[in-house]
Amino acid sequence: SRRLLGPREMEKWGTMLEKGAPHRARRDAQFFDVHHADFHADPLGTIGRIYDHFGLHLSAEAEARMVARIAENPEGHGLHRYDLDSFGLSRDIILNRFQRYIDQYGIKIGS
Repeated sequence: SRRLLGPREMEKWGTMLEKGAPHRARRDAQFFDVHHADFHADPLGTIGRIYDHFGLHLSAEAEARMVARIAENPEGHGLHRYDLDSFGLSRDIILNRFQRYIDQYGIKIGS
């Protein structure tokens, strides 16, 4: 049921973040964090920042294809609306589970 799925998935992702943290700390330069809201608001700009961070060059052809893809489907895969309660979760439960990650990476949480 959905009420079991939410806590199970939250715990799976929380555990993966915790187990991965020491490995990431040793290779931090190989990471570039992207906030979903930033990517959604400015996909091409975000991709450009990723390429710049890693010293890569985005070819004109790749950029043109990305621009076309964004123009064809500006909302990505469509709008999704979720009801946390129907998945056995609440905002407070999620924030509590991921608080260490939120604090470590300075993630700003909206209302």
